[in-house]
Amino acid sequence: LPQDTNDNLEIAVTGIDCLLPQAENCALLWDKLCQGINLISHFESQTTSFMKDNETHEVAAKGYLPETEYFDAEFFNINSKLAEIMCPQHRILLQVAYRALEDSGIKPSNKSQPVGVFVSGNATPLYLIHHLMPSTHILSHFGLQALTVYNQIDALATTLSYRLNLTGPSLTIQT
Repeated sequence: LPQDTNDNLEIAVTGIDCLLPQAENCALLWDKLCQGINLISHFESQTTSFMKDNETHEVAAKGYLPETEYFDAEFFNINSKLAEIMCPQHRILLQVAYRALEDSGIKPSNKSQPVGVFVSGNATPLYLIHHLMPSTHILSHFGLQALTVYNQIDALATTLSYRLNLTGPSLTIQT
């Protein structure tokens, strides 16, 4: 672009964070990558009967995120019962995004500084299918609509923007 063009397309990535198997933040990830450490957990074949590859071969390895059940719903102003039915990737995204904002020095409550959100996630609602739908108690208590809303990725970006008071563009990207 010519330098005299002021089209307000400037973007700055000022903070970063991650939560990956055996690497709870970017510093740990980088250290483990530099040391050549494999972050995938390997299991005895008897413990992996629930993980099948096309129902023909056992997969004895998995990326495992520890402590995903811990989530401070109150911190994000989310009802604790709704947090229980919220897909873990939604909960993790809130936590990681907040830490990325902290890393950048941006306070989520500062509405004078627009912050954009561009995210993507796993479109298959595995938590809904495998953990929530089989429970008739959960289904009858919350209803199918609530379970679906809190477990789809379509609203990842807007939910994150709403919960963290971010006022820039907010897009969930699905390809």
